[in-house]
Amino acid sequence: MTWQRYKLNLRNSLLLEEYFRVMEQFDSILSSVIDSTLIISLLI
Repeated sequence: MTWQRYKLNLRNSLLLEEYFRVMEQFDSILSSVIDSTLIISLLI
């Protein structure tokens, strides 16, 4: 029982880790897109 719970926790934390990693990448992409948009709108 405890072992199952442990495995589940482990899997969840791995999933969370993956999720945060993806969100981090997404965040950097998003911020660079926003930067570009700001620069373009300033130029216009």
